[in-house]
Amino acid sequence: MDKQPLDHLLPYVDDLEVQNRGGLLHIVPAGRLNKSYPERLGRLALADMARAPGDQNPLRIVLQGFLDREEYDLIFVDCRTGFSEVGGMALNGLSDLNVLMFKTAQSEQRYVEVVLDHIARLSAARLSNAGAQEVSRLANSLLFVFSMAQLPAEPREAKEFVDELRGRVSGLLWERVFEHLAPGIWIQPALDAEDSPDDPVPHDVVVVPYLRDLPALSRASDMLYKATEVGVKAYESLARRMLDVKLRLPTPVTDPAEPPSTVAGDVVTALASLITNVDGERELSSAQHLKDRFLPRAAHRGLLSADVLIIQGEKGAGKSALFMAFQDREFLLQLARYAGVAANQQERLTRTDLMVGFEAGMNSALSQPVVSLFATFQSRSWRRCSTGRLRGFWRGLLCAQLIIHRHDFTVPGDAPLPPLTVIPTVTNAHTLSLSPERQTELILWLQEVMRRAKAKNKQLWVLYDGLDAHLTSAPQRRGPLISALVDLWWDLRGQPISARIFLRQDLWDREVSLVDKAKIISGTYRVQLEWDAEELYRLLIKRLLVAESFQQLLREHKLWRDDLNPRPGLDRLGLVPPSDEAWLQEVVAALVGEHMGVGSKKGGTYTWIVKHLGDANGRVRPRSLLTLFALAATKQGADLKGRAPLDQARLREALRTGVSPQGVAELKQEFALEWMSGDVWVPDTFKEHETLWPVDYEPLKRFLSKRLKLPVSRVSELLYQMAVSGLLEHRTTQPADKIQVPDIYLYGLGLTRKG
Repeated sequence: MDKQPLDHLLPYVDDLEVQNRGGLLHIVPAGRLNKSYPERLGRLALADMARAPGDQNPLRIVLQGFLDREEYDLIFVDCRTGFSEVGGMALNGLSDLNVLMFKTAQSEQRYVEVVLDHIARLSAARLSNAGAQEVSRLANSLLFVFSMAQLPAEPREAKEFVDELRGRVSGLLWERVFEHLAPGIWIQPALDAEDSPDDPVPHDVVVVPYLRDLPALSRASDMLYKATEVGVKAYESLARRMLDVKLRLPTPVTDPAEPPSTVAGDVVTALASLITNVDGERELSSAQHLKDRFLPRAAHRGLLSADVLIIQGEKGAGKSALFMAFQDREFLLQLARYAGVAANQQERLTRTDLMVGFEAGMNSALSQPVVSLFATFQSRSWRRCSTGRLRGFWRGLLCAQLIIHRHDFTVPGDAPLPPLTVIPTVTNAHTLSLSPERQTELILWLQEVMRRAKAKNKQLWVLYDGLDAHLTSAPQRRGPLISALVDLWWDLRGQPISARIFLRQDLWDREVSLVDKAKIISGTYRVQLEWDAEELYRLLIKRLLVAESFQQLLREHKLWRDDLNPRPGLDRLGLVPPSDEAWLQEVVAALVGEHMGVGSKKGGTYTWIVKHLGDANGRVRPRSLLTLFALAATKQGADLKGRAPLDQARLREALRTGVSPQGVAELKQEFALEWMSGDVWVPDTFKEHETLWPVDYEPLKRFLSKRLKLPVSRVSELLYQMAVSGLLEHRTTQPADKIQVPDIYLYGLGLTRKG
């Protein structure tokens, strides 16, 4: 029969610990448990099979059949309680490790003697002529585990309990197995010795305390959730003991004739340094940062249009990076040349000044004034006219910034600007908005500044960023404020002073309300930041190109290109990767490998990464990609010789343990109030329904309705909002209507999935 992947023959089990190590888990059932099972089992001469030695052992032959089909690192055999033929086969030199489970009760500990006597009989022939290496292998193949242990509450007494148990096992092991060996073959380790792969201490027992929480749960899914939520340290310790000490895989040996190379290890270091700060403002706070980290794109052509008012994007889509770039005119000029902006627009940029209208740093100065402003509306019953007064707030803030940064376009000999009774400042803009007289003065003053700018053929872009969290986090205040800001600049369109408002897309959709919103959407006044796989990988490579080790890696793989060198007139943009998908795929393969594992059946790395970072709508945020590689490199910490610099297993681990929780945290920030029910953030309750996703849609609705005490119609509305926002994906191709959470959020919510 042709060799086929075992995925088609065996049930696959999703296990976080295994997948975090980059592995797969298959389970082979003992058989079809129906009425004929005892009869079929009785036909097997298991006793005769158990006596077959070495390569003739039937269990060994069966396991070898699996190894011929799949490259397994570890095979676990679960033997039923007590002695059995399968257990005898395992103890008869078949296993590298025998995990021997007992209870701590005195009546149960006598079975330790029985097992050791059995091991001694099975090993007698081999041990009679065995050397120290064979005896050491036998000693390291034993791991004694005592479960359901009622440990004393006092730590000192608990330690004495375990020490006494170790002493008893040590004495029995020496007496029953090793005492009869030739002198010097085996030296019994001290009782306080610690077990390690190089120094086996078989009597270093593992104790699993009695767990009071788990027996009260009836469903396996509930037990799994409880275990993942609180962590079962005893079983985690046992698993690590088995995998890291008793079954530690051999470390690849480097060919001594081959000179050591540090290039790959240095690339891992460069990957770990991809993100220095989580905020785009601090990551791109200087001209050198822009040169090293900002990716010029052809898509930036639309952003530099004179008509653009709103620049939208998801959180982490690069709005703050653009905000920083828009404060550097020379950088913008070179970006315009790279993006192929029309000549007349490039010329206009040479006459354009740039000024910040609002940014995160103004939060402390404006947070309390904003609260006071809305408190005044409440106390004076100004709700109906608050929009106009909020426009006055932004007008006062604009005039304050123009005065602070000396952008009044006045030159010696000009007539004085219209008088202002009160000079506007950042801290008094809210009080000026409440006075019609002061607003009239500001309108006349601003009109004259506009006229002078036009007369002198000058342009000024006023930039707004950080409106989502740094202006105010309360939607009842934030929505009206942002709406008033957009409304003010919509009326000022076509003037020499114009705005660029960087705004989260969900805020625009949900909170911005103004009469001409449809006109803004249908015209050329709004640009959305979107990323495809090609642009995401170009950004990754752009940030790596500053590392000499990465450039050397490209040369070693013959991937260095002449167009990676700086181009004349574009020196502020730094090294820019080309838009060549075939080349990008080769670079990613050089970094991580072509496939997410051994062989092509594991899936291509290039598409796997983007697919698993995408939300339910297929959108991937650049920050997620950079964080994935940075965390994976940090977890790896060193190069694996002879492989791509970054191990694919670290990518899986970073996705589950770092990127997904971060994605959920950002989602919780974006929809903190919209998806709240009482004091519960609704997605946090998904794991109470089921940890293994996808799930049936209707049962989920009923569960949430009962759990949150909400009408089913309200629950349906919430789930619809979550689907639109990319948290949930409907899978109507399933036999029943299924709903899934994409990986970028799945693990951060404490969920898991099949396959």
